[in-house]
Amino acid sequence: MTVGSAIFWSTALVVAAFAVRAITRSGKWHVARNVIAVIVGLCIVAALGIWGWAMYQARPVVTDELAGIRLGMKPVDVKLLKGAPFNEKETVPELKDGTASMVWGFSEGGADKSLLAVHFEGPTVDSLGVGIVCERNGYSRLFGLGRNSSESDVIGKLGEPSDTSIASDGLEKLISYKQWNVAFGVSKGVVNEVCVSSSGRVVFAKEYQ
Repeated sequence: MTVGSAIFWSTALVVAAFAVRAITRSGKWHVARNVIAVIVGLCIVAALGIWGWAMYQARPVVTDELAGIRLGMKPVDVKLLKGAPFNEKETVPELKDGTASMVWGFSEGGADKSLLAVHFEGPTVDSLGVGIVCERNGYSRLFGLGRNSSESDVIGKLGEPSDTSIASDGLEKLISYKQWNVAFGVSKGVVNEVCVSSSGRVVFAKEYQ
């Protein structure tokens, strides 16, 4: 419990105690019942409003950001936002088949680290922009779905994926939803990774044959 919430509930209890004392002295319990009924009704309306807003916020929409990183951001913008990637010294842009690419990695937390992989791509080395962002074992959620959600939760909300990629060892898969620019990594039926992609498709470098 935070200091703010402790003060709020302490104040509420003091006010309630004074109210009960005043009603006991006046004997107007029928008035108290009406007031309580109104308060309960207002609480129900407020709870429904909060629930409705949460559902609205979690609705599927085309997504272009994850963990504060937007698709299209330049490497320097990502570095200013997240700091130096742990693999910066070992990573240089590669040009292959007319497309330049580079992957930066960031980690946060202690023993249970979350890993953030940022894939840059572009027609030239000087025009690299974020094409894919994936967070593994983190707390980012897409449409209310994320770490520890089940695969059936994802399919129940978003329908069948537009693409499925299975890792070469057969232990994990990535299910993509092109219409929303998102993908989910799944292991043992549970989500362990969330991704946002400009192409709407995320695949393993080495897939199961």
